[in-house]
Amino acid sequence: MVQEALKEMKNGFKVVGTLKTKDLRIDKTKSGKEAIMGNVVVEVAEAEKTHNIRVEVFSMRYKKDSDEESGLFKGYKTVMDEYIAKDDDPQNADVIEVSGSIDVNDYINRDGNLRTSNRNRALFFERVDKDSKQQALATVEAVITGYVDKTDADGIPTDETKVKAATVGYGGKIIPLENLVINKDLEAMREAYFEGTTGTLTIKMNNYPVEKEQESADIVGFGLTEDQTRTVVNYVSNLQIVGGSYPDTETGLTEEQIKQMSKDRETQLSEVQQPKVSTQAVEKISGGFGVNKADIPAF
Repeated sequence: MVQEALKEMKNGFKVVGTLKTKDLRIDKTKSGKEAIMGNVVVEVAEAEKTHNIRVEVFSMRYKKDSDEESGLFKGYKTVMDEYIAKDDDPQNADVIEVSGSIDVNDYINRDGNLRTSNRNRALFFERVDKDSKQQALATVEAVITGYVDKTDADGIPTDETKVKAATVGYGGKIIPLENLVINKDLEAMREAYFEGTTGTLTIKMNNYPVEKEQESADIVGFGLTEDQTRTVVNYVSNLQIVGGSYPDTETGLTEEQIKQMSKDRETQLSEVQQPKVSTQAVEKISGGFGVNKADIPAF
């Protein structure tokens, strides 16, 4: 009996800011069909920090089984041909609104290790007034599967808690929300959203630089020596829960559906990793075959 795919959950974002860069091109896919692809970066200005939100763009040129151009393709081509990016013309850069959804990117890195990250997929673009409120917010329906208290490099607790959660995309695709956090001022969420609870979260999309001065080792010498203090730039990149609805206790996912999510997620990761596993590697896996389940992280 074929198991029915889980129902798609609410998942959308709206990013408003200055178009910083655009890297779009019309190319052919592996199947030889024309498509527009690439990404844009939107600069979202806040009072004390500036975010650079990268959004990926993709659309086939023609509608399925047709010689008519896709509406999305036409819209993205307008962005490519007509929208002005800050890096190209700072004085005339467009302020834009991008809507889309959060997706997952599973891949094998150069070292042969499985890695997972989220990516932002564009849907619609629109030019807006220069004085429009800039923001990067997502509204995502998700199931909470746990919490992890975060510590710094010295093991000292921080003001953040990692939230383990996932949503369901089109066709039953399981999308874990990587780097999802809450700050201490929203700790009450843990009481309402216990493990296995489903609800709609309001998420702030963060990606901003943090400068920190570091001093290098003292130089042994005499007289005037060069200042050895240097500025190191790190980036804060996460999905920060800033609000949401109360948990949906009536129509939220059941325990069986959550188990199915976990099983479907394992299948997704196996499909990514399996082609990279050589015959020799399979032979080295004891007590099983193919990809060792123990090597597959849960969402």
